[in-house]
Amino acid sequence: MVLVRVSLILAVVLGALFVPGSADASGGVQFTHPLAGDHVRGTTRVAVTADPSTTSVLFEWSSDGTTWTTIGTDADGGDGWSSSFDTTSASDGPVTLRATAATSGGPVAATEGVVVDNTAPNVGVVVVPRWFSPNGDGRKDVAHACVTLSESASMTVRVVNANGVVVRTLASGASAPKGTSSFTWNGNAGGHRAADGRYGIVARAVDEAGNHGTDTGPVRLDTKAPLIRWISVRPEPASRSPVTATFGLQDASGIAAASVALVDEVGVVRRVRITNPRTGPSSVRVPIRYANGSLVMPALYRLGLMATDRAGNMRTSKERSFRVVRPVTSKLWYNVEGAGRHVSLTFDDCNDGSAWNRILNVLTANHLHATFFCIGGNVERYADTARRTIRLGDSVGNHTWDHQSLPGHSLSFVENELEKDANAWWKVARVTPLPYFRPPYGAHDRTTIEAAGRLGYSRTMLWDVDPQDWRRPGARVIASKVLGAIHPGAIVVLHVQAQTAAALPAILSGLRSKHLLQSSLPELFGAAGMR
Repeated sequence: MVLVRVSLILAVVLGALFVPGSADASGGVQFTHPLAGDHVRGTTRVAVTADPSTTSVLFEWSSDGTTWTTIGTDADGGDGWSSSFDTTSASDGPVTLRATAATSGGPVAATEGVVVDNTAPNVGVVVVPRWFSPNGDGRKDVAHACVTLSESASMTVRVVNANGVVVRTLASGASAPKGTSSFTWNGNAGGHRAADGRYGIVARAVDEAGNHGTDTGPVRLDTKAPLIRWISVRPEPASRSPVTATFGLQDASGIAAASVALVDEVGVVRRVRITNPRTGPSSVRVPIRYANGSLVMPALYRLGLMATDRAGNMRTSKERSFRVVRPVTSKLWYNVEGAGRHVSLTFDDCNDGSAWNRILNVLTANHLHATFFCIGGNVERYADTARRTIRLGDSVGNHTWDHQSLPGHSLSFVENELEKDANAWWKVARVTPLPYFRPPYGAHDRTTIEAAGRLGYSRTMLWDVDPQDWRRPGARVIASKVLGAIHPGAIVVLHVQAQTAAALPAILSGLRSKHLLQSSLPELFGAAGMR
């Protein structure tokens, strides 16, 4: 109690004598902790050195230099003159510390300014994009971490995996200003790419007072493209109404975008965007119409599904084929005007499997395509070659089941011949000869053309160049007759037999010398601006 009274009396006396910032001329009182300008927090030790005659030291603090609050009085000094300052009694910000020593020569005081800081830095981490794929494809290859601090601090930024293990350090004890700093992670983890999975970019900031704040921005590394599984396309065959494409999508990051392309032999007819794509089974209705709204012509069509996940990985599915079949008016074609320098070699019957493969070999070696009018029996007989024809990108047309002359037959007979051939192609190679039909021998009557139209064959394909290779006059004669009659837009009728296969290299060479380009029928019509 005596010590307290003495302290209070000294405080009153010194309050009248003290001038802030002053000290004994001999430096009788000097702060040793904290030092001027230090940031302090929690309970911190306040210590001074004082004149040897000092009997006690009164410690105080003030936030305005006028009103002083007692920290404590040390009347011992055996272990130095000090007291414990509970900084939580003061608001964050600059404060003045004052130490007043009672000495034999009278009270001596010293002051110094410090900063009270009991508030941890506010740390915010935002990672953009949240999903990324460091595979070098130019889409979301890196993750950018934006770290925002409420005050300047020393900052450490690390990438940790789902188990909390550090896989990459982006900054270690770096001095960071108040505001936003950016860091980039390219997926590297100790010299190799990190495994796909969930990660966190963790930022820890320590301010000058030793307060620390932390935040984590989640990010997923995903280098795998979505998985796509076709389920069905219904109805098959289609006629006029949209088809419903049903499929399944799977991806760890989730699906960001997906679309279905309707494709014919020329290219993309239209593309349908899938609204709010998701993982799991889904379906979408695809109109079987051109962009201008008109119905597509009867033919083979394919649906291709493209999906992109949130990390930017993209996959395009295998195409799913379906047929569009409905009655049309069939038109006779002998050639195609307006096709520029394009011509079309077509090959009938497909009676010789070896010759068929030789013709395919020559076309493939020259990076060209043609159209084959095979009878249905041979499609089934040479199924592997029929599938190879489709795989190489060549087109096919209907030539009936067994090459019977059609004039004079009933409508049902002709339809049966065409349907059996079409069924063979669908069974063997999952394609249809629509919209191309060539009557055997080129022979036709009104019933023939009506039956073709009823089954969707809008193009009854005849020819205007015929070397009569079926007579087997020799490869040189066949080539000479073709090249002697050829002209832009021409349709040439040939047959799958050994002499024609032997003549094909010379025919193609002659076409090149005439600056004519061999094309399949879809390519020929496409060159003329028709699908």
